[in-house]
Amino acid sequence: MTFGYSNPFIKSREQQERLREASLSCSDKQMQSYILCGVGYHNGGLSLKDRNLIEGLFLNGDVQVLCTTNTLAHGINLPAHTVVIKSTQHFNKEKGLYMEYDRSMILQMSGRAGRPPFEDTGMVIIMTRRETVHLYENLLNGCEMVESQLLSCLTEHLTAEIVQLTISDITKAIEWMKCSYLYVRMKKNPGNYAVKKGIRREQVEKHMQEICVQNVNELSCHQMIQTDQDGFALKPQEPGRLMTKYYLKFNTMKHIIQAPSSCSLEEVLQIICHAEEIAWIQLRRNEKKLLNDINGDKDGRLRFHVTDDKGKRKKRIQTREEKIFVLANDCLTGDPLVPDLSMTQDANSICSNGARIAKCMKEYFIYKKNYREALNSSLLAKSLYQKLWDDSPYLLKQLPGIGMVTAKALHSMGIKSFETLAEADPRRIELVTGRKFPFGNHIKESLTSLPPKVDIKIEVSECHRQGKSKLAVTLTRLSSQGVQSTKRHYADMVGYPNVSSYYLISH
Repeated sequence: MTFGYSNPFIKSREQQERLREASLSCSDKQMQSYILCGVGYHNGGLSLKDRNLIEGLFLNGDVQVLCTTNTLAHGINLPAHTVVIKSTQHFNKEKGLYMEYDRSMILQMSGRAGRPPFEDTGMVIIMTRRETVHLYENLLNGCEMVESQLLSCLTEHLTAEIVQLTISDITKAIEWMKCSYLYVRMKKNPGNYAVKKGIRREQVEKHMQEICVQNVNELSCHQMIQTDQDGFALKPQEPGRLMTKYYLKFNTMKHIIQAPSSCSLEEVLQIICHAEEIAWIQLRRNEKKLLNDINGDKDGRLRFHVTDDKGKRKKRIQTREEKIFVLANDCLTGDPLVPDLSMTQDANSICSNGARIAKCMKEYFIYKKNYREALNSSLLAKSLYQKLWDDSPYLLKQLPGIGMVTAKALHSMGIKSFETLAEADPRRIELVTGRKFPFGNHIKESLTSLPPKVDIKIEVSECHRQGKSKLAVTLTRLSSQGVQSTKRHYADMVGYPNVSSYYLISH
C-alpha cells in the first residue's frame, strides 16, 4: 500500500465502511489501525469485548487475515480457508526451553481449515525445522509413532498401584514398569526418555530400575509409602491413599504434608493456590490492572488479600499464584468483579480443583489429629464447591433457580438467609424480583433440597479409667421441611481435644 498498490484484503466500499465503524468500538489502539486494513489478531491478552469484535469480523469475512496464538486450538470457533502454522514449537516456562506442540494441538489448529458450511476445500501450511519434518509427514499419512507419557506422572501411578496392593515390593514394581508401554518405547527410542542412543538392552533396564528406585525412595521420604529396613517391601501409608483417592499430583500432596502445624483458613487457601493441578493458569499482562484493583478492595469485599512482608496489601500482582489467590477471593464473595471470560474460566477451575484438594487436606489433617486445620479445610472445601463464603450476603445463590440478579433483589428486601426465605410471602418475592406466578412458590420449594435442621446435644461424663471422659452425642432432626429430597446429605463432626467446642459441618 505504501508503494501505491491497492489493499488486497479490502473488496468493497461497504466492507471498508463496516471496518471503519468496528475500529471505533475497539479499545485496543494497535488493533484499531489494523482493522481498517482488513487484518486483525486474536490472543488471550485481548479484552472480552475486543475478542468478540474480531471474531465477528472474521466470521463475516470483513477481516480477511487473522494472526492468532494457540488459542486457535482451544475451541474458538474461527473457521478459515487457509491455516498457516508458522512454527511447531512453544516455550515451556517450567522446563525453560522450546518444545514441540502436542500432535493433538496441531490437529486442532489444522481442523480450522475448510470447515463446512463455510468452505468446500481448505489448506494447511505447516512451517517447521528440517529435523522435525518427518513428524508432520507421518501425521499427514496417519503413521505417526506414539510415545509414552507415563514418565511425567510415574510417581502418581506407582503410588496408586502400591495403594491397591498390586505392587508389594521393589521387584514387582520393576516388573510392572517392564510391562508398560514406557519400557517398549524406551528400548526403541531411548533418546526421548533421557537415555543415550546406541546403548545395550540391559543398560536400558538398569536405567529403568534406577528411575523406579528413585521414585520409591521419594515416596518413602514423604511418608506416602512405607518400606522395610532393606527397602524391599512396600506398604501404602495414609497420605499415599489420600493422594490416590483424590487424584492429586505428587507435588500438591507434598505441599499439603509440608503445611505448618497451625494452618489458618488463609494458609489452606494459599496451599491450594500453589497446587500443580492449576499451575497451567497464566498471569497475562492485560489482567494486572484489574487484579490490582480487586486486591485494593476499597469496598471491603474480600476476606483475604495478597500482602507484602509487612502485611500491607500489595499494589501490584506479580505472580500466577497471586492471581489465583485474588480470583479465588473475588469469586467467593458471591458477586465477582471479573468480567473477562478467560478469567472467569480460570476462577471456575480454581474452585472445582480447589474443592477437591481441600477435601483431601481435611482428611489428611484428621489423620494427623490437627482438628482445627481439618475444620478450616472442610469449610474452605464447602465454600469453593458453592463458590461462596459461609457468611456471604448472597447465600441464596446456592438454591436452584436463584442467580445473582434474583439474589440481589431478595437481599434488598431483607431476605439474606434460608430462614428468612422460608418465612417470606411468595407473592412479595415475585413482586421484588419482577417474576411471574408461580416463581415465588418454586423458590420456596427449592428449600427442600437443603439438609434438614439438626440439633446437637453433647453429654460429658467422667470415666475413671485412664483419666478419660466419655461423650454421648445426640442428633435430633428438628423439621421435616415438607416434601423430602431424594438427595443424600453428609456431615463431619469435628471436636477439639480438651475443649468443649464442636462443629457439625454439612455438605
